[in-house]
Amino acid sequence: MNRAVWRLLGKYVPHCGRRFLVLGVLSACSGVFEAGVLVFTVRAAVAITNGAHHVELDVPGLGHRSFALATLLWCSAGLSVLSALVALVVGAMTARVSSDVLEGTRAATLRSFSQATWNFQALKREGSVQETVSNNAMQVSDLTIALARGLTNLVSLIALLAGALFVSAAVTGAVVVLGLLIVLMLRPVTRTTRVRAGRFVAGNARFSEAVAETSALALEMRVFGVEKEATNRLTDESASAARQAFLTRFSSNASAALYRNATLLFLVAAVAGLYMLGNVDIAAVGAVVVLMVRALSYAQQAQAFAQRINELSPNLVALDATIGEFQAAK
Repeated sequence: MNRAVWRLLGKYVPHCGRRFLVLGVLSACSGVFEAGVLVFTVRAAVAITNGAHHVELDVPGLGHRSFALATLLWCSAGLSVLSALVALVVGAMTARVSSDVLEGTRAATLRSFSQATWNFQALKREGSVQETVSNNAMQVSDLTIALARGLTNLVSLIALLAGALFVSAAVTGAVVVLGLLIVLMLRPVTRTTRVRAGRFVAGNARFSEAVAETSALALEMRVFGVEKEATNRLTDESASAARQAFLTRFSSNASAALYRNATLLFLVAAVAGLYMLGNVDIAAVGAVVVLMVRALSYAQQAQAFAQRINELSPNLVALDATIGEFQAAK
């Protein structure tokens, strides 16, 4: 989401930057906890396989330490509980932000329209206010959810990559570079999705206005015998909106599919890198592979939410433009 859209969102989300910062910090904690659980569990599994009762670990800030197997498993269980509790808090915060923006955008729209001059209100096309408070406001609320979830997935991804970097810096670095190349290659598809989403929002607004006008002027149309022309107009507007919806969702689905399959190279690169290094600790191999598989899941979800943000952002632009139009007519 570009900076202009972010600034617009800040107008309707109270303490927007602060709240998303807290979400990012909590997500980082959750990601660190999850990375710890995965590394500890893999190490414990390897120790059990080898018949060992202690696990040797390099702990940041503490150096090389030996842990009893039972202690390591209890630590994993504790980190799992902490991660779950943080996830609940993040979920509650996300729900609160989305409900606040829904209430705020609807209140701003109705307030600005009610304060506009009567001449402006009389000339305003039927359905425009309804489209803004019902569809655009709800889509902007969904936008905040997508943004919050995209942020939490991205931060968790970074935390897991940091854990993998700690286990094997060379392989993780190579995989990260590959991932950045994949993202750059798919940028044109992302840009296309954003453009088509804007056209879909505009077409949907025209269709809503046409339906409202037809309903309001039903008697006049029957008197003058223009029902067929009105129906044809609605059909054309509906077909245009449906066509834009298809193009938008196809671009979004295509991008997600391409990204999902491309990110499988992450795992291949990680295993291949470990193989080329040779003479590596089997526990390190297992830890990196598990961390990368989990990181792939977060990467795919982050990409999906990025596409969702591109689809929903035009609704925020349209809503803000409508409110600005109402305010200018005071």
